[in-house]
Amino acid sequence: MNKTACRPSDESKPNSRCVSRAMRMLTRHELAERWGCSERTIDRVIASGDLRAHRIGRSIRIAEEDAEVFLARRRIR
Repeated sequence: MNKTACRPSDESKPNSRCVSRAMRMLTRHELAERWGCSERTIDRVIASGDLRAHRIGRSIRIAEEDAEVFLARRRIR
């Protein structure tokens, strides 16, 4: 069974709207622990618009894929 809701040809497109059905969502705390920073730093990056986040009820969640994309864009060569 395919985990994504898109066609295989769509996966190679950088702006594809494919959404994983089993998307892993992280809390601000979990992401801060992974990155070795504070939750406030995560809040600042979200507020700047550089990191996508979702409000679910009163909680803020970040898709693991969005966190990976954020890091990839800031990789130093």
